[in-house]
Amino acid sequence: MRACITNSHRSIAMFGSGRCTPRFRSLLFAHLIPDVFHQSVFITFTVQESDQRVGHRMHFTRFLFLFIAVLCVCLGVANASNTGKVSGKVIDAETGQPLPGANVILEGTTLGSSTDIDGRYVILNVPPGIYTVAASFIGYQRMRVTDTRVSVGFTTTVNFTLKPGDIQLEAIVVQGERTPLIRKDLTNPVASITSEVIDRLPATDIGKVIGLQAGITVGDDGVIHIRGGYGNEIAYTLNGVNINNPYANTRSVGLATNAVQEVVVSSGTFSAEHGSALSGVVNYVTKEGGRKLTGGVRLLAGDYVSGRSNLFLNIDDVRPAQNQRIEATLGGPLYGDFLSFYSSAVYNYTDGYLYGRRVYRPEDSYLSREGFPSDDPRRAPSSAPYYFDPYRKPRTDSLGGPTGDGAIVPLQWNRSYNVQANATMRFSPAHKLKLEVVYENDVRPENAGNSGAFANRYKPDGRRIAKSDGYFASLDWSHVISNVAFYTLKGAYIQSKATSSVYDDPYDKRYVPSYYLRGLGDTGFLTGGTDLFRFRRETKTYSLKFDLVAQLMDIHEVKFGVEARQHRLEVESYTLQFHDPNFPNVTPSPANYFTGRYNFQPYIPEPQGGFVSYVRRPWEMSAYVQDKIELFESIILNLGLRYDRFYPAAKHNPAISEELILQESLFLEQNLQETKAKNMVSPRVSVSYPITDRGSIRLSYGHFYQIGSLASLYANPYFYAPRGANPAFGNPNVNPQRSVQYEMGLQQALTDNLKLEVTAYYKDVRDYIFSQTIITGRGDRQYSLLTNLAYANTRGVSVSLLKRPALNDLLTFSVDYTFQIAEGNRTQPSDELFYNEQRGRLSETYLVPLSFDRTHTLTSTVTLSQPADWVASLIGYFRTGTPYTPSFPSSVVPITFTQNSDHQPVQWNIDLRVEKYFKLMGMEYSVYLLVDNLFDVENELFVYANSGRALYNIEQTTNLTRFSDLRNRILRGDVGMIPLEAIDTYYANPANVSPPRLVRVGVSVSF
Repeated sequence: MRACITNSHRSIAMFGSGRCTPRFRSLLFAHLIPDVFHQSVFITFTVQESDQRVGHRMHFTRFLFLFIAVLCVCLGVANASNTGKVSGKVIDAETGQPLPGANVILEGTTLGSSTDIDGRYVILNVPPGIYTVAASFIGYQRMRVTDTRVSVGFTTTVNFTLKPGDIQLEAIVVQGERTPLIRKDLTNPVASITSEVIDRLPATDIGKVIGLQAGITVGDDGVIHIRGGYGNEIAYTLNGVNINNPYANTRSVGLATNAVQEVVVSSGTFSAEHGSALSGVVNYVTKEGGRKLTGGVRLLAGDYVSGRSNLFLNIDDVRPAQNQRIEATLGGPLYGDFLSFYSSAVYNYTDGYLYGRRVYRPEDSYLSREGFPSDDPRRAPSSAPYYFDPYRKPRTDSLGGPTGDGAIVPLQWNRSYNVQANATMRFSPAHKLKLEVVYENDVRPENAGNSGAFANRYKPDGRRIAKSDGYFASLDWSHVISNVAFYTLKGAYIQSKATSSVYDDPYDKRYVPSYYLRGLGDTGFLTGGTDLFRFRRETKTYSLKFDLVAQLMDIHEVKFGVEARQHRLEVESYTLQFHDPNFPNVTPSPANYFTGRYNFQPYIPEPQGGFVSYVRRPWEMSAYVQDKIELFESIILNLGLRYDRFYPAAKHNPAISEELILQESLFLEQNLQETKAKNMVSPRVSVSYPITDRGSIRLSYGHFYQIGSLASLYANPYFYAPRGANPAFGNPNVNPQRSVQYEMGLQQALTDNLKLEVTAYYKDVRDYIFSQTIITGRGDRQYSLLTNLAYANTRGVSVSLLKRPALNDLLTFSVDYTFQIAEGNRTQPSDELFYNEQRGRLSETYLVPLSFDRTHTLTSTVTLSQPADWVASLIGYFRTGTPYTPSFPSSVVPITFTQNSDHQPVQWNIDLRVEKYFKLMGMEYSVYLLVDNLFDVENELFVYANSGRALYNIEQTTNLTRFSDLRNRILRGDVGMIPLEAIDTYYANPANVSPPRLVRVGVSVSF
């Protein structure tokens, strides 16, 4: 009888062809389980201790980690989500017989394995990258396979045929397949974007590269949408750890391009190891320090260059330092093979391409002359020139001009930096500990409400400044139990802060009352005032994740994982108000100000005045099991099951209508109930099988769940219902949003280096969260409540053509085309969408295109390169416009159009990168050119509903007298007026079109 367990390195041979008896299988379990079970007990202990320290309600951890222990005993296993696998067979070149006990290693690492009785080997937990795989056996000549790429989540197959001979002879070197053309184990739609690809493309933002993938569309606001889903339906993970901020279901922290080894984009029917997403998963895998010290610095600077000075103010003033980017990296060994590190930093600053002119300051504003008191010498008829800065100037100042200096000021400036560092400790070939930290900071002016760029074109100060901080820290412990099993334990702390205010101190004396916020005539251009809205949010997340992976019986790669996440969400928002503390009932107004009796000062309102502040501590847990079955070395079957549980830790009111009808208080809190936890079970299955030696077909199906953003669930936490108004309420008791997705795909190699991939998909989404208008049973009150009534579906086909470089070939290109229809319940007109409790009727609704839907999207990349010499690349897109709802004055077209029944114009763009490399004194240098929007295309992003165009409004012909009074004031030379061209080009808002051409030049040095 053949042995099933080898002695070398105490490795456990994989089962093969059912040869192993139950006794030997029990030996395998006995070998694996004690270590794992011991670690499970350790995990339970440390978490419970932490629970005691924190003193928070985490009683669910007992059940969670008991579940871990039970499933470990059952040998459920899981993938660490950020590594790949190398496997294959070693045989005798002359006889074709397997060579058991041969050693296979990844050179330059401590990773390796030995072959079993059938000559098979497997190396698990391999970080993504390019390796040289070497095989050796006593009495045979050594063999090396170079340029072997390992990608996250995939199996890289490397087979060896060893020739008899002296092992001391020079090894036989074989050129490997650097990037496999056909992924036979691709059962789910996954795109792996390597750092080499990112470095060659004209992109400094990873999001731009992600947006080029098939099945992905980019909204006019730059938000990424996968398979027709909203932008917050994507789970972002860093080395397998979820980094989404539950407040808005968006990323808590970003990652710079120079810190990324690989980006894995899983769209559509992703596997059971991923959850909390309806549309896709983006996993960033960071670089680690190697055995050699490496580093580098990149400097990049430039400015927008365009001839469209009639549209973009100040565009002809080209200053090369107005857009700056500095990148730096350093990594390598700190203490031999035991300790290594990698660090990166990126600094960005830009003035943007939208500028304003400081004609007015926040303290200015203006009054029409008849607004002064009757005894004020400045009082005059309304036809007299406006008086600016009326609340500070003395009565003797009869001119009343604004105080702005006329300077040109950037309206879209942005300053950000990102710092990342990790340290890896390898205690042995089987034990590895990784510490990683990421910090990101971003500051920019707000472009919403009273802080919008359009309204502040001539008063650029007094806008809210949005500040955000993201912090990520993790400990990642990896233990290789045997040749066929390993586990990882990851603990992470994620913190995200965001503030939005004009000044940090709410009592800052530079704040002025709301009556300063006044637009000039009918233009909406503000002449004074400060934005009084203030917002602060802090989210903290503590997560613990355990994953286990085992290769069993040759064909089973079994995965199991559990994760617990505890959140702490603190939110505060309000609109600053003014009063005189001695006369709190006097309303701030110009008339009351001119009495001279009141001194209006800022104050923070009470809840009945709009103040919102709350702290919530929701938690979630998940577990999954998955089996990747490799049948006949060609058919791949993935079976997975996922369980999620979410507890919102908040109360809801099931009797809002009853309380609103009888309303006894401004706060509807009489019937509050604790919200129960939500449970979700998601089965998923996918298969890939060959149809030819150059092609394969895949089929996949799955259920997916996602909790709504906590910002919407916790809205109006006091259940504030002012009398005479139509209040809106959140609802922590809404069900999770759920989708069922189907997909069929084909991979076909057309030549040795050209691949065609076709994918057809369908997504059915139910329980979409939607704010519904409800009319109470008595019919005299109405309110809005968050519900699960909305529905959407997406259907589409994507076609991808990829050409990889052949030997001595300069050309690489990709072409991705997506045809897609994404529809959902209509949401407009909002006054027609209601539920009438008195009649028990829901208003009629139907499906309309979603606002970000694009029917056709064509993206492409083209790269010409000579390694270590030069590279030239282009990326581009051609896509249909997004939907909008036409709306015309009744005197022009007396028709009400269906929501999103028309589309904006077609959009296209091309970006360029050219880089030349040099070597000097052991260092590598380069100079490069980046050009965004190479042809200075004017894509229309936001159109007027009455024209369908971005720079033309039908009112230019139907309402010719709209600005007549203001035009007359400008022409007669009134003090404090804006330029006449601001009126002539009023509807030509440059923010409605895409950015102009951006030209940047850079240099780099590395070692």
